[in-house]
Amino acid sequence: MANSSGFSISALSIRRHIGTLMLTLAVIVLGVFFITTLQVDLLPSITYRALAFASTRREFRQKWPLMK
Repeated sequence: MANSSGFSISALSIRRHIGTLMLTLAVIVLGVFFITTLQVDLLPSITYRALAFASTRREFRQKWPLMK
């Protein structure tokens, strides 16, 4: 039974199976090529933000005398 819209990807890929195979292989080969040429830094430089807390209220007042 034919699709009424006239275009079916599955019917096209079944009818032209060699073309589908060649297209699939081309995508795989290009993918492998670009994956191998992609430059990735294994250990990128990351800046960690530091957040310090005062352990007691007196240390807080000593460090920031204007804030009471």
